Amino acid sequence: MFPKNKKLSLNVSKKFILMMVVLASPVIFIATSCGSWDKTATGPTGGQTLTATAITATFTPTTTATVNPASCPPVYANPTALTMGTAGNFVILGEQAISNSPTSSIIGNIGIYPNGFGSISGFSLTGPGVPANSPSAYDQSSQVTGKIYSADAASYPITVTSASAGGAIYDMLGAYNAGAGYATNATNTTSLGGLTLERGVYGFSGANVVVPTALTLCGGPTDVFVFQITGTLDVSANIILTGGVLPTNVFWIVAGGATIEAGFNFNGMLLSGTAISVLANSTIVGGLYAQSSVSLISDNVSQ
Repeated sequence: MFPKNKKLSLNVSKKFILMMVVLASPVIFIATSCGSWDKTATGPTGGQTLTATAITATFTPTTTATVNPASCPPVYANPTALTMGTAGNFVILGEQAISNSPTSSIIGNIGIYPNGFGSISGFSLTGPGVPANSPSAYDQSSQVTGKIYSADAASYPITVTSASAGGAIYDMLGAYNAGAGYATNATNTTSLGGLTLERGVYGFSGANVVVPTALTLCGGPTDVFVFQITGTLDVSANIILTGGVLPTNVFWIVAGGATIEAGFNFNGMLLSGTAISVLANSTIVGGLYAQSSVSLISDNVSQ
């Protein structure tokens, strides 16, 4: 069980050649699912609002060859994609700290709340891109194609509202709680190595999950994958998407810490109840959302 949030898945004849024409029409699988969750993400209150503008970026999911989704027909009904809300305007969100060992390349916005800019390190922040008294003040970095927001009202005032990176953190917690509450379609062992999976909600028999060899997610652009992990996640192989699966439709709900080992390609929206650590020279397509800290070492992150 996930812990409650702190705040809140031919025959040929002798004289004649027989020619056959096979007419095939696609098979369409229509599935619906509905569900509810009774967990409420309270989110931080009384803080500073983080108002962000979404970054439009071109991302390239890690794939092998083009695969027809019909080659991996779905077994389960398609889960409803988690609603990321304003958190979806960010590729990195953290509450306590965001650290980086240069040089990384980030395409998208970064946000931290309730901590301020002083809890962001390794990006060589260059100051607000708009006047400091603006309600949409932000900082910048040569390593970030986007904006960097915080709740540091002392340096960069941000308008106060009830859901403040307040609103984005609030929405991050809501998505985390919703994903943790989904009914599980299948329970796997603690290893996802070498598997090919179709859409669905996947739980695990053990708390800590590893991906020691490549994991392939097969489907189409509307297929949703939710992984519910009650302990930690350690990824030391590529997460491969085939058939048009989108990284923004792959949700990793990890109650403990999550580690992406050095030099691998990770696809999906990674939501951790604690910290996320991405080791050197890895590529993330999707997003990193941590209820404590996010650390990078010369990585590429985009959505």
